[in-house]
Amino acid sequence: MANPINHAKKAQERAYDAVQPYMPPLFKRLAFNYFVLLFTVAIVNTLGMRVLLSVLPMPPSTANVIGFSVNLILLLFGWRLLEQRNKATGLFILYTRFSSQRRDLKATIENAEDDVLDDDNALYVGVDLMEEAAKNFLDAVENEGVTPLKAEA
Repeated sequence: MANPINHAKKAQERAYDAVQPYMPPLFKRLAFNYFVLLFTVAIVNTLGMRVLLSVLPMPPSTANVIGFSVNLILLLFGWRLLEQRNKATGLFILYTRFSSQRRDLKATIENAEDDVLDDDNALYVGVDLMEEAAKNFLDAVENEGVTPLKAEA
């Protein structure tokens, strides 16, 4: 059983090494998506409410409801706009699928090393599932133009 275990470990390392350079640019996209939205909501809450109350004669409770509604609209449509622009959340979901498959394969490898694994083909199936998830992620980041972080030599 040592040969399938070595094959699974090497496949896991190869997939991890192929996916890892794309993570820093992906996290920058995610941060941009959500920090822009949260900054906009904070501005609306701090400045927009004061301006609204000073310009229009209305009770503060009405201004709070209007501010809350504007924030919901900003969050919904802002997130949709930013997600259509750079696909950060969708790419991160593909990464989490790869990460989940990698953890499952790691658990299967540990079971195989402890001779607890019932089916010898479970390692090969785990490798195939992990490689498919890695391929889906890599295809998506390449289609979206994410440039991998270059390893320093």
